[in-house]
Amino acid sequence: MPKSIADLKTYLATLEGGAEYVEGLDSHLASLRSEAAGHRTGKTAAEGKLGKVLEKLGIDPATEDLEAALEAATKKTAGGTGKGNSELDARLARLEQDLAAEKAGRTKAEEAARTAKASGILKDSLTRGKAVTVNDLAKLLQGDMKFKEDGSPYFVDASGAEQTVDEYTSAWLKDRPELVQSGAQPGPGGPRGTPKPAPGAKSITTADYRQAVATKNVEILTAIGSGRITIQQES
Repeated sequence: MPKSIADLKTYLATLEGGAEYVEGLDSHLASLRSEAAGHRTGKTAAEGKLGKVLEKLGIDPATEDLEAALEAATKKTAGGTGKGNSELDARLARLEQDLAAEKAGRTKAEEAARTAKASGILKDSLTRGKAVTVNDLAKLLQGDMKFKEDGSPYFVDASGAEQTVDEYTSAWLKDRPELVQSGAQPGPGGPRGTPKPAPGAKSITTADYRQAVATKNVEILTAIGSGRITIQQES
């Protein structure tokens, strides 16, 4: 299993249509890096503004309780009435909003990066299991994927037991032989590509595809494997 982005790109390059996979991964990572850089800039700017306000109020956040010190400064500015100072309150509110927005943006970027990495791991596992439609099955299964504190993905089976990605996909494909390449069994194997859509191929929704999997509709699943039916991309 690839242990880094570089390893994943090297592996993807060996697959049929691998150049397209690598290009898509590079584009997504570049977008995430740009977004993360913007959040870091926003965080630095917000912290700088807060630092200036605290300096003007004579508050040292390293030695004082920030919330208590701000409350005391507000009361002092308002002449001890406790009503606060409208200008100061507005500035502090804007700073809090800036910091909250920066934190939310950074969390979103981190989640996107984690999801992109997990998607690659899942596709890699399905490829080794010789699944007939790697990309479509990855989209189907990724909604059930869970993450540990370190960001590594895993699954939980019907009994509630934790399973690695390889363990889960192997068992999942074993129960659905119609989703495995003809003449192949789930398990370790060489690289493969997802079938290209045939001329005039029909498309079905993800919900229809899930229903076909649940009912083991061999006709639909075989058509998907041969490219005669495609699954609509979810927005």
